[in-house]
Amino acid sequence: MSARRLRTRPQRGLLVLFCVGALAVLPGCPKKNKPPPVERLFMGAHVTCAELSSGDLRCQGRSSEGQLGATATPHGPSAIPLQGKLLDVVLDEAATCVVTAWAPRICFGKAEGERPMVPRTPGCVLRDGRVTCSGSAWKTVPHLEGLTGVVEVAEGRAHACARLVGGTVVCWGDNTKAQLATPPPHGTDVPIAVQGVYGAAQIVASGDATCVRLTEKSVRCWGSNDDERLSVGHGEILNVPSPVHF
Repeated sequence: MSARRLRTRPQRGLLVLFCVGALAVLPGCPKKNKPPPVERLFMGAHVTCAELSSGDLRCQGRSSEGQLGATATPHGPSAIPLQGKLLDVVLDEAATCVVTAWAPRICFGKAEGERPMVPRTPGCVLRDGRVTCSGSAWKTVPHLEGLTGVVEVAEGRAHACARLVGGTVVCWGDNTKAQLATPPPHGTDVPIAVQGVYGAAQIVASGDATCVRLTEKSVRCWGSNDDERLSVGHGEILNVPSPVHF
């Protein structure tokens, strides 16, 4: 019996050693800190939400008015209860509202229950693969003449980003809080490529921040991290596209 114990102890020790760091992908080793895959992103002024492949909805950001649910931890991420298949999430200054297939819209926050929400009129509009920007948010007209192949546009307070056919992203406008995925403060009216983002499948923006969901269902965000709606515990500004876990 004692000889058998001597043989098994080194094997256990080797397994623990091999399961550390880069070798954690070996069979039998636990997966460490792998974020759940994301199907859709929703972004508001103070809260960002993700619909996971599991069907769950998780949100993070401001919770002072109960936007993340009555039992949420500060800033989250917290699971939002759903009554049926999720159709949409609507976010405003003080509430998180969910629309499901088999229940009326339910809101969490300062005014819980049904509440009317007036959608913001976009300043940047996509037509036939091209973007035009106008209105009070744009003091000068961006130079977008050469920007083609746009499949989706997302607009924040004073910046906008476009997802292109090939899965890359460009941004323009204000950069005082790294809205263009480069260190502040210099903005531009000419679209500049966001470095390190490839295979973008969805883009959302609000306030001074932007997030993208990639084709492999991970999330990258940059810009203002006020209320920790982009990444909990990682500073007030994300200067470059940073991985976000929900």
